[in-house]
Amino acid sequence: HSIISEHGGRISVNSIEGRGSAFSVLLPFSRDELDEDAAASQPAANTPTVQPLRVLIVDDEAAIRLALVRHLRRRGHTVETAEDGAAALEQIASSGFDVILSDIRMPGMSGDRLLRELRERGSEDAIRRLLFMTGDPASEAVQQGVEHAIPVLSKSFTLREITEKIEEHAASSGS
Repeated sequence: HSIISEHGGRISVNSIEGRGSAFSVLLPFSRDELDEDAAASQPAANTPTVQPLRVLIVDDEAAIRLALVRHLRRRGHTVETAEDGAAALEQIASSGFDVILSDIRMPGMSGDRLLRELRERGSEDAIRRLLFMTGDPASEAVQQGVEHAIPVLSKSFTLREITEKIEEHAASSGS
């Protein structure tokens, strides 16, 4: 309920004893965001080309991974994905990434657990490249990430916002 409310939405339930319950989630729609996303996915002719980045997207939601992969590849970036922190650790160990974009809440190894594992392994370079995203910005995991200077981007974001954040983070982390 709190996540839906934070996004300006509503949730309702209709229950029939012995038959079940139906939940309705209504979230606001913004045509402006769609227009911004379309513009962000295509670099303007007079905009300097962006330095290609190697990005790892860590999220348990396939639809989010797919949307981000398609968008970032159109921007000229090389993108790999992982379903959870454990898969991400394997990829981080074998490949250098400019940005590691990780959801915080995931089944299996969560984003905050990924951060702890990277700390235990002394992977300061990977930690410096880590960027969290979450639908629950008030969670304890977010606070821990902030304490370790990990930038956090709240879902829902536009493709333009995530692109800017990824490219800014790569520049600031020395990529």
